[in-house]
Amino acid sequence: MNLLKNGLFNTLLASSPLREKQQKTIRKELNIKSSKKIFTSSNSQSIEIFETDLYKKKVIFFPGWLGHKDSKYLIPLAHLLHTNNFDIIRIHPVDHGNTEHLNKDFFRATDIQTLIEAVKFIGNKYQDSEIHLIGFSLGGNISLRISASDSIDFLKSTIVLSPVIDPEISMLTMDNTAWILKKYFIDKWRRTLIRKIRFHNIANAEEALKYKSLEEMTEFFTKNLDENKKIIGVGETGLDFYYDNSDRDKQIESFKIHIKAALKANIPLIIHSRNAEEKTYEVLNEYKDEKLKILMHCFTGSQKFAEKLLKFNSYFSASGIITFKNSVDLQNTFKSLPLDRILIETDSPFLAPVPNRGKKNEPSFIDFTAAKLAEIKGIEKSELIKITTNNFNNLFFN
Repeated sequence: MNLLKNGLFNTLLASSPLREKQQKTIRKELNIKSSKKIFTSSNSQSIEIFETDLYKKKVIFFPGWLGHKDSKYLIPLAHLLHTNNFDIIRIHPVDHGNTEHLNKDFFRATDIQTLIEAVKFIGNKYQDSEIHLIGFSLGGNISLRISASDSIDFLKSTIVLSPVIDPEISMLTMDNTAWILKKYFIDKWRRTLIRKIRFHNIANAEEALKYKSLEEMTEFFTKNLDENKKIIGVGETGLDFYYDNSDRDKQIESFKIHIKAALKANIPLIIHSRNAEEKTYEVLNEYKDEKLKILMHCFTGSQKFAEKLLKFNSYFSASGIITFKNSVDLQNTFKSLPLDRILIETDSPFLAPVPNRGKKNEPSFIDFTAAKLAEIKGIEKSELIKITTNNFNNLFFN
């Protein structure tokens, strides 16, 4: 009985070949009823989606790290729900389920934009349906973050099973105390990497195959972030004390993790700060000697806060808010900022500038923001566009 209560034993048992024969029939039945779709996101990543389409109630499944649609811990629950009139939608994140051929980019648990878009696609497709989300292990972590996304507001419920709350702690635990799990995941990860290297001829990734711990393999890919030209910044991240919907200490902890990641990769940190000027400055001041590259996203802070941030050579991005007639203080703040520290942004689909305030924002509306900021700075709009473009390049590509 004590063995059955052991988490490691249950993890291994869930993926044991002993369950293969038991699940063969129900797995085959579910796969026969499922259709396969390749979903491609706005950042050109492609993933597989398998779905049945018989009922009004839908359940989206995310497997654990390196799992797949037929994972032995997933199939019994999927079958049970399907027999109770739920459609089953199983999603393969990048590099899961032998899909290494679909993308040259490697799977990163921190990058869930493609998965958010896939879930949103499902929500739009089944607008009249009741939709639930279930995630296992690392898939539970991903599910929680997806359900917290501003663009996902239609989920009836999110259920996570043995979620990995802190991936780094889980990784170190496996490396140091759970050698069977360590070997299991390293072997699976190596097989995935070998397929990836073969499909896309990624020679520099072969070095990762020689490492003998999850930490070393992760460290290799983290160190090589700067070799991936698609990754140009970390964020947005920061502190938001306006609604107080999340624990402040956890926000600060997360903020510091992102700061360290930006420093390690030597790329800019895009910061969101709302009703948290004092604490944001306090945290950043801890890294004042680290040459951190800072962009204050959608800046609406006070002039005093801006002056303090200039000590860190920060950049400040103006959104459509600067065009609002009641934003006099913000306009004065941007008037005081050096031209070589200013950028413009949409924050689309939010914060459409005047004369489109209240509408869904879009990239073309940035012209109104540029015009207003040029007026504030007393220069031609064309000159402001040249300056802000140059500032962007200096921040992200120098």
